[in-house]
Amino acid sequence: MKFVGVDLAWGFKRPSFLCVLQYEGNNLSGEGFYPLVSLEDFAAFFAPKKDLLWLAIDAPLRVEDSSGNRLAEKEVSTFLRPFREGILPVNRTIIARKYPLLPIFWGLLEQCGFCIQPPLESISRRLAFEVFPPLIILGLWGAKALQVYRESKKRKEPPRFLEMVKEKKAFPPPFFLSCLQIMQDFLPQESQYAQDALDAFLCAYAAFFISIKGKDYTYLFGLPEGGCIVMPLRYPKSALANLANAFA
Repeated sequence: MKFVGVDLAWGFKRPSFLCVLQYEGNNLSGEGFYPLVSLEDFAAFFAPKKDLLWLAIDAPLRVEDSSGNRLAEKEVSTFLRPFREGILPVNRTIIARKYPLLPIFWGLLEQCGFCIQPPLESISRRLAFEVFPPLIILGLWGAKALQVYRESKKRKEPPRFLEMVKEKKAFPPPFFLSCLQIMQDFLPQESQYAQDALDAFLCAYAAFFISIKGKDYTYLFGLPEGGCIVMPLRYPKSALANLANAFA
């Protein structure tokens, strides 16, 4: 089974980064990072892959609201406010004006056999769902890690976040140590796109983590029919209220 994380460039004016992890025989390995620029690149990447595939994307995949903001972004914004983090608003008017290729990308996913829905009790061989890197970090490593991630992004030093996770031995099971080695082997340390690659890796690992841990370690912002963002949780949902202080 493969898990693909996508840091999507909504406007397709710069490369989107994909990170591919493969889980087989209780072994997790990295296939690598792929910069894709056009919709044709995505079509060529997905079409020949016939195996089970989960796709975690840092971008909206279902937007019904013509104005205002989706319920998912409203809930995420409220949740992240104490952590001094935010999320971009999204509606169909904004997408039509700024990101006209995004709906075409949604259609491409469906053409390639992806079912767009949260990964809860799904039997689809190809599944695509929304994630958001700050939520991934907060859910798996806590508020201090999110602060380091934010500072690293501002200074364009993504390896600093990885080193912090390694030094704190903050490896939520399963297999994050293997993933960390994969990331260090593949991530271009000095590249102007290193942050994009890091976010793609976080998305891929979130998809893998959710597949192993299940719905008790998953939280949804929004509703599936209107678009929802999936957050992996290191601890069960009952511990969500303690997230501000959580850091192993």
